[in-house]
Amino acid sequence: MSAIILFRSLTHAQRGTRVLSAGGVPAKIIKAPAGLSDKGCVYAAGVTEKRLRQALEVLDSRQISHGRVFVPDGSGGYREVWA
Repeated sequence: MSAIILFRSLTHAQRGTRVLSAGGVPAKIIKAPAGLSDKGCVYAAGVTEKRLRQALEVLDSRQISHGRVFVPDGSGGYREVWA
């Protein structure tokens, strides 16, 4: 499983993944698993856990806003690491 960075729309998720890829962080657009947001269908960027810190730094440096951030919890679910 990947770390998940939520975005407020598909357009923002697309922009975020483009910025991440340009910044050297491989990322892909995914639909966030059910339960990670109370807003229905939410899109996210999936990145490896080992690149998560770098991904957040890249997004911050380019002033790309994102939502909550989750990592796998080891039991098939996710735990929030940034709100």
